[in-house]
Amino acid sequence: MKNTSIVYFALALLLICQFSCEKEKRLNLLADVPDCVENEIRNEAFTWEAVYEQRIDGEVFYLFDPGPRCFDCGSVLYDASCNIICVPSGTITGQGDGRCPDFSNAIIEETLVWELAP
Repeated sequence: MKNTSIVYFALALLLICQFSCEKEKRLNLLADVPDCVENEIRNEAFTWEAVYEQRIDGEVFYLFDPGPRCFDCGSVLYDASCNIICVPSGTITGQGDGRCPDFSNAIIEETLVWELAP
């Protein structure tokens, strides 16, 4: 009798948690991305409007774009390991942080991998 009560109590706790625990935010990723990129998209500290995979001369980068609603927020360019490379645009000057490599002669392929749902 005592063991049955413990089992019912444990089941009740599991059910309560199932219905009250916050579900993980579902992302509608349009392509496979590294875990660190997915985690950055999930990060609630800043809401990105879109994320693009950029292949620049064969190397993979991810551009996080805050969109037009935050005109002085900078977009952020990450490498495939989620190291920040630079801020290519935005900020108060609109010119980014000035630390981006010169990609002017590079072959750039860009693919949308995620965008904020309207």
